[in-house]
Amino acid sequence: MADLLIEIICEEIPARMQARAAADLERLITGKLDEAGLKHGEARHFVAPRHLALYVEGLAERQEDVSEERRGPRVDAPEQAIAGFLKSTGLSREQLTEEDTPKGRFLFARIENRVPPPPICCRIWSHPCWLIFPGRKASAGAPHGSAGCARFTG
Repeated sequence: MADLLIEIICEEIPARMQARAAADLERLITGKLDEAGLKHGEARHFVAPRHLALYVEGLAERQEDVSEERRGPRVDAPEQAIAGFLKSTGLSREQLTEEDTPKGRFLFARIENRVPPPPICCRIWSHPCWLIFPGRKASAGAPHGSAGCARFTG
């Protein structure tokens, strides 16, 4: 498990909008984490006139493995139908299983997804993200309202 800190540095946020902006940031980021299947603990937001921040505790390092079962064509289906199913699953004929169902005997594919996901910042942010570290100058070309992402491990 890791902790995630996201800070957005921007133009001054009017006082009446600060609480809502921080709550919206928390809602949107935790929603995307949930949508991506990344378990996490408590999320806390912070706000200042020129900063929005979100701290998420206990973020899973990767998504859980997903097992998918797909029903294919009947066992006695034409070879073209079976070949199309094999192509869509990326499996060979030997990797399929045959099972009886109330509608007849069908081919089934069991697919294990163990591929690690891309970095979460790449999927949450739809624009480039600049890393900002204390004591260092911002990179050239970084806009005034840039976002910083940092990942801390225990």
